[in-house]
Amino acid sequence: MGGVSLCESLRGGQGDAGRSNLRHSLFFAYEQFQRSVRDERFKLIEYAVQGKRTTQLFDLDNDPREKENLAGQSAAANTIERLRDELLGWKVAWDY
Repeated sequence: MGGVSLCESLRGGQGDAGRSNLRHSLFFAYEQFQRSVRDERFKLIEYAVQGKRTTQLFDLDNDPREKENLAGQSAAANTIERLRDELLGWKVAWDY
């Protein structure tokens, strides 16, 4: 598994792997079906069920247990688009 060591950051250091170099997003994959990305506040999950794409968006600051899907709200459209662009960039970068 590729990645960057977070040890220095966890120790509170500011070296080459210090806080300024931490990723602002985390990406997740579950088998061939589900992809997700999260930043400091939001988590976007996308998957297909019977050929239909399903999108879920959660505000982790206000809903840490992920109970309220915000994806159907018009106010969430920009956040979904931003996170979807990040997810697509990850997919292209990793050919996944």
